[in-house]
Amino acid sequence: TAPYNGPPGFVHGGVIALVFDELLGVVGVVRGVGAMPGTLAVRYRRPTPLGRRVDLRAWRDRVEGRKVFIRGDMRGDDEVTAEAEGVFIRVAFLEGMPVGPPA
Repeated sequence: TAPYNGPPGFVHGGVIALVFDELLGVVGVVRGVGAMPGTLAVRYRRPTPLGRRVDLRAWRDRVEGRKVFIRGDMRGDDEVTAEAEGVFIRVAFLEGMPVGPPA
């Protein structure tokens, strides 16, 4: 809808970055990696259609010491519209935190 509009008919790039920030962070949580974002790089490949189905994928790419590399992509109309890589830094107080709402 209009709040997500960038160029006419397409999603705003800031919204795409926000979605990747959340998506990549959730992958870390689900994989049991207590980490906070250090960097987020987004590559915009083509405009992402507004008002149509958009598919997202994300995965943990690798771990190097305290750094956790998480990647993802966004697809609209069966084409990659954007890709992202986040470098998350492991933080001791987040390790092993439960996933989901408190009991």
